Amino acid sequence: MSEGERLYEAWAPAGAEWSRWAKPVLFASAGRLERSVVLPQADVGWVREGAAAIVVDLEGVASVAAGVALAAKGFRPVPLYNGAHGPEAIVDQEPLLAALAAGADALAAQGLRPGAPPAFLLDARRFPARAAAPGKLDNRWMVFPQDLPSANLLLSQGIRRAVAIFDEPMKDDLAHVLRRWQEGGLRIESKPASEGDPPRQIDVPRPSRFRSMWYRALAILGLGRSDAGGFGMRIPIPAPPSSGGGGGFRGGGFFH
Repeated sequence: MSEGERLYEAWAPAGAEWSRWAKPVLFASAGRLERSVVLPQADVGWVREGAAAIVVDLEGVASVAAGVALAAKGFRPVPLYNGAHGPEAIVDQEPLLAALAAGADALAAQGLRPGAPPAFLLDARRFPARAAAPGKLDNRWMVFPQDLPSANLLLSQGIRRAVAIFDEPMKDDLAHVLRRWQEGGLRIESKPASEGDPPRQIDVPRPSRFRSMWYRALAILGLGRSDAGGFGMRIPIPAPPSSGGGGGFRGGGFFH
């Protein structure tokens, strides 16, 4: 079993209710880890009793640390990190992979029940503003409503509220998810990561192109899709001009 397969099994064990939502692309592209990290302490003292779905939208290592801390509270962390890992990547995934490795044993030790409520983990670094340069691995990614269970499915599991942990402002792609849940009957609460206050109910405004049939297609324009699923494509390097005028590209293709 490869390191990536071992980590994926730790974070998305067979038989767990929410494992089917975990994204495999980052794990599939994991090789030998060159770094190690110590997970920071995450404050989850605000968690109260009652079934809820949690969405963690923090930067890499902090997102994983929150997932491990929530596991100790009885939640099943579900990694939705959907960008590939590789050299010259726009989003450096090595710290995130090291954090997943650091948290794997602690997660296994929790002995979570198969139906534990979910804590969906996002990386707030997923879509940096900088452009993709030739030769770089474009592993920028977005989250879509289809990447998470519907409000109806959550309600069928007795989950009637969702808590989003993020630093202001809420990202547009997350707003599309939470607004759908809100319209589907879930109470939406937010918890700023940098504050000690308990979650508070919010009204998620309708984001641009909400429920548009073109939203997903337009949103992923310019992103590199991976043939292993998720996002991660090497940006082609233009070939130097030739006297024959042939043109073309070199170094293109999908990242494996």
